[in-house]
Amino acid sequence: MLKGTSHPPDEVVGAMSISDSEAPQAYTVELVAVNAVMAGAAPEHLPVILALASTRHPAFPSSTTSFATMVVVNGPVRHELKMNAGVGAMSPLNYANAVLGRAWTLMTINFGNTRVGETFLGSQGNNLNCNNMCFAENEERSVWEPFHVEKGFRQDESVVSVFRGWSVLNSMGCTNQRPAQEETVILLKAFSGLRSVATLILDPLVAKNLREMQGFDTKADFSRWLSEHVKVPAAQYWGADIIYAFMRPLAQQGIEPYASWSRLPEDALLTPFNDPKFINVVVAGGETNAFWKTTDFDYIISASVDKWR
Repeated sequence: MLKGTSHPPDEVVGAMSISDSEAPQAYTVELVAVNAVMAGAAPEHLPVILALASTRHPAFPSSTTSFATMVVVNGPVRHELKMNAGVGAMSPLNYANAVLGRAWTLMTINFGNTRVGETFLGSQGNNLNCNNMCFAENEERSVWEPFHVEKGFRQDESVVSVFRGWSVLNSMGCTNQRPAQEETVILLKAFSGLRSVATLILDPLVAKNLREMQGFDTKADFSRWLSEHVKVPAAQYWGADIIYAFMRPLAQQGIEPYASWSRLPEDALLTPFNDPKFINVVVAGGETNAFWKTTDFDYIISASVDKWR
């Protein structure tokens, strides 16, 4: 496995803990390689797994909420590893997709001080943590620039990005009767009572429709439109426990827009996704129908794969 990288076995890659009450545990290239072997990976997968390890982010936190996570891979490494970005991209049927996501879970268990009932407190757990929705972006069939380019990387760089959130909704639309952006507004309203972040995973046909038929030349244009048009009543927004717990203190501290929102009547309409940079867009799927997923996931960080070759 160590033949998959030029880095020395004793080089420290990072440190991780799922609990704020325990110090992060450091790990080396060799220890990451051990977890890669247990995940069923091959040496050529190691640079991506090292990049995941270098983010220092665990695949699940110490929280009573049963979080899920997601891994998106961009750049030439997708083809080198024969990753799936098309039909069944999120299914368990691709070797690389499966072992890369599984390695992140094993590293979290073994490096993150993970002990059920002590540091891992998810009420029900989340089966997405088995391989963390690991897939490649379908850059070739997308009408927009790749996700990693949006985040400041070169198109020819290989990059892994990680996300964290709660819920996933499947949808289909993109028809003449209901434009894709209107369908997405409905979906995002379902999430707006939780947090003001979201990631849209669009089939290439949906992305094509949004650009060619509905005028969104970039992902940023679509995110901006959604941030302006997704609106929910104040009562629904403040009625969510998670919002009350985390956003109400911000309102009490006078932080905007939460301070102003807290003074509005219950039937006033808020724009919870008021910052378009928190609406991320990834293109993946087989271009066989107008489907997409809306995930209540927040982009966390990207890491270069090339650095760990």
